[in-house]
Amino acid sequence: MFEFHAWATIWVNDDDDADMDVIIAREDKAIGQLQLTINRHSDNFSFFDLRRTGNGMIVFTAHGLRNHKFTAIEEIFEWIANNLPDSYGLLYTHDDDQENHFVVYRLALGTVTSQHDTLLSPCIPTIEKPCQP
Repeated sequence: MFEFHAWATIWVNDDDDADMDVIIAREDKAIGQLQLTINRHSDNFSFFDLRRTGNGMIVFTAHGLRNHKFTAIEEIFEWIANNLPDSYGLLYTHDDDQENHFVVYRLALGTVTSQHDTLLSPCIPTIEKPCQP
């Protein structure tokens, strides 16, 4: 099984304009473009949500449990890094066919990096009991 959980705070660069209407228009455009990217990868086996929350915060969340590796979630994070580089977030993945650990993808400053998780890994025995003979 392949499990993933993700969140990202979406930021649009506002350094060159103090006009809130201009910034909101940029945010709306970014939300639309990101939603199109999400829609290209959406199916009935995963949950994706993109919304504007309190105080204008824009948040992307995703969760899924699939039979096989789902690279689309990594592609969405890469799209955010390349197109909305002021955004940040985390993606946790676990592929129990391949690994006994979670992999954490960190989105920050326009870059996605990955590393082994240290909080929930190794999965056996941290979150799952070892098989008894």
